[in-house]
Amino acid sequence: MKKLIAMLMAVTILSSCGAAAPEDIAAAHGFPESVAVATVPKEPEQNETVSTSAAGQPEQGSGTEPSASESETPLEIYTPEDEDPEGLNLEVEAWRTGATYRIINGTENDVTIGDINDYSVEVFDSEADGGWVALESADRPVSLILITVPAGEVSKCTVGWSDVYGELPEGRYRLVKTVNAGGEEPVCLYAEFQISVGDNAFNGMLINAFDGVDLEVSDISPAGLKYLLKNSSDCVIESGIEYDFTVQSKGENGWENVSGEWAVNSEAVLIEPGKSFDAEIDWTGFFGELPAGTYRLIKGFSVETEPGWYENFCTAAEFEIK
Repeated sequence: MKKLIAMLMAVTILSSCGAAAPEDIAAAHGFPESVAVATVPKEPEQNETVSTSAAGQPEQGSGTEPSASESETPLEIYTPEDEDPEGLNLEVEAWRTGATYRIINGTENDVTIGDINDYSVEVFDSEADGGWVALESADRPVSLILITVPAGEVSKCTVGWSDVYGELPEGRYRLVKTVNAGGEEPVCLYAEFQISVGDNAFNGMLINAFDGVDLEVSDISPAGLKYLLKNSSDCVIESGIEYDFTVQSKGENGWENVSGEWAVNSEAVLIEPGKSFDAEIDWTGFFGELPAGTYRLIKGFSVETEPGWYENFCTAAEFEIK
């Protein structure tokens, strides 16, 4: 999913970058020799669908694009959660303003699904009948496009729902996606997710929730600082380079982003177990020198939790400017 910059920099989805060799990138940016550098493979753009193989680990770039055909809009007929079709699964990773979801077709037959915007989100309400309540949403265009997911393959989509639901508050949610699996009626698949807010959360994610990855800061001044992203886990992690970060200030209303804009570099760094990445940043060109106060630097990273499926995390380090 590698949407680190998407989450940390105004929800901008990472795009593929130049074809420079990793060693050339390392030399250009002065990375330490302990760090392996790589460009980011192409990730689905906003409201784009890609397909990869569900059987075993797919080869890089070997995914099969799903075919699309015009058809009637799928019927919104809900399937009881305890009767999901065998071999069909929906997985989701969500943040406050969107999500990446994938439908895994582990059956022996092709299935069809609505296009990327054919989904709904429900919130859990213990006082409601049945517990789940559909979120009220703004109008969105209805497409007649159906996407075919061949047997043994996966359809993966990244959506932003700011214009549909706004930013989701803290709570327990589930994504609902209609699937035509060859039966007389369409069925619905469900995938739950949690949105967290508060001092220990950023953009719906818990901070420092992945063990073994830590962020340290030093040489702090109103104009910038140095940071060290350490990977003590047993996984390879991927993160953006030096200017892929967020600074927040602590005030009466909790943590708030320090306002500022700058160009996003879509390059990334791979940090192997036991290795680290360090950088020196000067933010005066973004939001000037910071006044005295309490701040925290937030750095995002992703981990391949299974072949072809990346989950995003973030780590933070507090600091004082006097």
